[in-house]
Amino acid sequence: MENNRNSNFHGVAYALVVLVGNGIHPIINNSRPDELNGFLFVLLMSFWEFITSMCISLLGKYRKKKANLHQKPPTSIHSPINHKKNIGILIGVGMIFSVATYLYVEGLINAGAVSGSIAMKASPIYAFIIGALFFKERPKFGQIFFTFIILVGIYYLGTEGTWQMDTFSLWFGLLLLVPLLWVIGHSFTKPLLEKGQVTTLRVIQIRSGVITTILLIISLFLFGFQEVVNIFISWEAFVSSFLMGFIYFLMHYSWYNSIQTISIAYASALVTPSPLITAFLAWMFLDEALLPFHFIGLLITIIGLYGLIWINSKKAGKIMDEIETK
Repeated sequence: MENNRNSNFHGVAYALVVLVGNGIHPIINNSRPDELNGFLFVLLMSFWEFITSMCISLLGKYRKKKANLHQKPPTSIHSPINHKKNIGILIGVGMIFSVATYLYVEGLINAGAVSGSIAMKASPIYAFIIGALFFKERPKFGQIFFTFIILVGIYYLGTEGTWQMDTFSLWFGLLLLVPLLWVIGHSFTKPLLEKGQVTTLRVIQIRSGVITTILLIISLFLFGFQEVVNIFISWEAFVSSFLMGFIYFLMHYSWYNSIQTISIAYASALVTPSPLITAFLAWMFLDEALLPFHFIGLLITIIGLYGLIWINSKKAGKIMDEIETK
């Protein structure tokens, strides 16, 4: 019982790290120097996420080696690991996240920190649609209803409270593609994690490494060697990009660890209010006006999100009850 309580505590703690990270990430992004090119900023951000993951990995290996120096290594219970196949999948995932990360960074600048942070909450919609289309999951009325509420809230925000399609923000629309790319990318990595084929750290390492490599090659072609070197040694660029990359790593690492100890529904419920943190910090530090349509759209979206989380948690609970009774 004590172990289960500690496990739940750690899961909640990891989820709260994601909550805070989601809340402050748009603020850091939109506080970067105006002269810093968005493409180069994504390169630096991905580079620091990669470096952070490598440092944590090396530290973990050192501590494990020291602890198990006189112990016999445990026998693996997982299926044989196909390294070539797994690396190929993760390289493909890295390519998907290269596009997603650029749209994320530039979208937040152009759509605004508050609206952008709410657009990031569209993931459950895509998971619901993909499940219905490709995995033949029969949607229930409650799922359809609360998904529709989320769509209403997001559309209201995208039109800045006017309901007029011709006022829909282009960058807000592009930001809505980011959660879709995240869902697609995670759908490839999730089976590998569940089967013990890769670790969370390895997923982050390969993904951020691929993003860094792709963006570095493109940056050298677009901006030239000297410009890329200058941006890497710039103190102003370092501060914001390092914070973005470091917090991005913490968010990814914490989310994966959270859902290993508590349910996805519970973890999702804990991280859902992150736009409230973003809104408060944007008002304080970015002088970003908080207009009525922000609060109305946020309220509608959060109601839909919590409703969908509630429906999905009930569905998962029934499945677990059926398994336990068999």
